[in-house]
Amino acid sequence: MARSRYSARNERGFTLIEVLVAVAVLAIALGALIQAASESSAGVAWLRDRTFAHWVAMNKLTAMQIRDVWTTGEQDSERRFAGREWPVHVEIQETSYAQLRRVDVSVYDPEDEEQSLSRVTGLLRKPREGDLEGGPTSVPLDGGGVSSEG
Repeated sequence: MARSRYSARNERGFTLIEVLVAVAVLAIALGALIQAASESSAGVAWLRDRTFAHWVAMNKLTAMQIRDVWTTGEQDSERRFAGREWPVHVEIQETSYAQLRRVDVSVYDPEDEEQSLSRVTGLLRKPREGDLEGGPTSVPLDGGGVSSEG
């Protein structure tokens, strides 16, 4: 019988166990990489939502300041921004200064209206008497009005 030129001792390959260990290490490393990428993208989405919510709150406060709103009370509404409807809660309170009112604008997560993403606090100044027709309390907040009944 003819002998092969190569014997088992001379071959320099990997054993099945070595290959399985290498595949297991690679699978663990790829799993960790995928998990890190997933967490990173979730963090980016969370930051994006908080940024958008802050912009919505600042826009709402600025609109109230421009319109010379002078009512007190609370209002719930929604604002469309970046293709989504953002729940907004506005609370206007009197301050110890007769010429100022405190405004708290909270914007909530559109998917979870219990989670506040941004809260902005600002001040409204009392409009001058001749600035508004019908007096300062007749100006509605974005058409919905803030009722003094709450």
